[in-house]
Amino acid sequence: MSEYAAALATPWLSMIGALLFPGTATYDPEFADRTVFVLGMHGQVFMAVVLTLALLGAAAATLRGGED
Repeated sequence: MSEYAAALATPWLSMIGALLFPGTATYDPEFADRTVFVLGMHGQVFMAVVLTLALLGAAAATLRGGED
């Protein structure tokens, strides 16, 4: 099951990893007025963080539940 979570998290992990490169923009400044920001982050980045954490939690719960 954790393999599926890893596969599903790949796009979001790459989006979050792209922020580590200097000068990387999370949105095009031309469209800043049409961009939704949540907690100071671009909406897509916020969604990537939340869903990655949810997938990591589900994978951890699956690994813990497998000891029965």
